Amino acid sequence: MFSIVLATKPGSPDLNSRRTGVDDDDDAGADAAPYFRVFNPILQGEKFDPDGAYVGRWVPELADLPPRLIHQPWTATPLELAGANVTLGKTYPPPIIDHKVGRERALAAYAKVRNA
Repeated sequence: MFSIVLATKPGSPDLNSRRTGVDDDDDAGADAAPYFRVFNPILQGEKFDPDGAYVGRWVPELADLPPRLIHQPWTATPLELAGANVTLGKTYPPPIIDHKVGRERALAAYAKVRNA
């Protein structure tokens, strides 16, 4: 309903481009990429929040880390962590899972379901 309302307003994109209520360029529409995509939260953070401003605002525990470490504080040296008042496991949790391992598991599970 929402996409139909938007498409009928003057100056709105045509109904075809609004069929799912979202723009196609974000890969959320009906014609999203034909493969399973697993985004890397570290790389996404580094790409879209290179100076760490967003993370620093919403995760104040990491605000004093330098931008090169704010998206992956577990890679910081003990001295860098101490300088930012971060103690992994106390003031900020360690990673729950290694992203590479999690990605491989997700892709394997997807392949298993797809081939079933």
